[in-house]
Parts: sequence; structure tokens; C-alpha cells
Amino acid sequence: MEFSLREAAKTLADAKAGWVHRRDAANALGDMAARALAALRDCARDGDVDVRTAVAHALAKAKAGFAGVAPPPETGYTLEGIARACERSGKRTVRDDKDGFAIEVSLKDGRRQTVYLRSLARDGDETLIRLYSFCARAPDAEVIAWAMRANAQLGHSALAVVPAEDGERLALVRCFSPKDATPDRVRAALKEIAYYGDWLERKLTGSDEF
Repeated sequence: MEFSLREAAKTLADAKAGWVHRRDAANALGDMAARALAALRDCARDGDVDVRTAVAHALAKAKAGFAGVAPPPETGYTLEGIARACERSGKRTVRDDKDGFAIEVSLKDGRRQTVYLRSLARDGDETLIRLYSFCARAPDAEVIAWAMRANAQLGHSALAVVPAEDGERLALVRCFSPKDATPDRVRAALKEIAYYGDWLERKLTGSDEF
């Protein structure tokens, strides 16, 4: 969805607009801000003194506007802290699950989707925070090919084949670097994975198993 500056600001401020629209509005505003700053920086040494002065004033105003915005925390969140931050009475229930947590999300029409939150250790690299939800059992070659094509349209997660106790399953997955795994970011990804995971499960299996 494309926004004008005015539309994006209005949508972001509207608590009734829905998290997807507000998230997209925030992303749109960020893109606009980045493009605006890049355009100003490109003309910071313009040959016209009046243009240079106007650019300097504009950059000063932008800097002043950002002065009160605190950057997101780098680290400090435990896996349990992130999981518990995802709880919401009547909507999301968190329980311990082996080496991580399972978050049961209540959806429309009485359907539910379980999203798992776990650490993922990688040889010679940092440990990631992985969020995933199963969509179907043991996918065949045709379903895997379809999933690869569908990945091109997913913005905040990806379809992958993930091992489970009873064999491989198709899942929606999102991995975070520990410094990026803040409760707000994980919660936003959780809601998207639960919604689209359930949609895919209904499409691929017609059931509500996961």
C-alpha cells in the first residue's frame, strides 16, 4: 500500500487502523525520511549559497526532531522475557516448551495457531532467536516448489522445511539477531506469522492442527 506523507502520519497515529496498516505506515514514513535526508545531503555543497543555507537549516531541523527519539535497545532481553512480553489475556498464551516457549494465538472463527520461540545456535556464528509456526506436514516436491515461489511475496517471514519430532514440516519462520530481538519486533512478527501460518494451514490442509 502506498501512502502520502499526510496519510502515513494519520494512519500511524490511528489506534483503530489495525497493526498491519500502522506498521506499513511506519515503514513508509521511514522510507520517506531516508529519501528526504539523502536528497538534502546530496545538495549540502550546492554551488548556490541560498540553496546551501536552506539545506543546512533543513538538516538542523531534522536533527532537532530526532533528538528526543531514543534508539531501540541493543541487547538485554532474555528469551523468556521476550516470550512473556508476547502474552495477552484472551489472545495469546505462553507456555514453556522444551528449550524454548510455545505461544498459542487465538484467531477468528475459533481457530488457533501455535508459534514457537527458540534460540538457534549456529557453528562459528552468533546464536539467533527463531520464531516459527507449522503450516503442513512433510511437504512433497510440488508444495516445496510452491513455497519457494510464495517466498517472493512474504515481507517479514519465509517458508521453510523445519524438523519436528514426527518428521519434517512446512513452517513460516523469522530469525532475529539477538540485538534486534526486542519485544516489540518479535511481537509484530509473531502476529504476522500466526495469521499467515493459519491461512496457509487452512489452504494446504483444510485443518486446524497446528
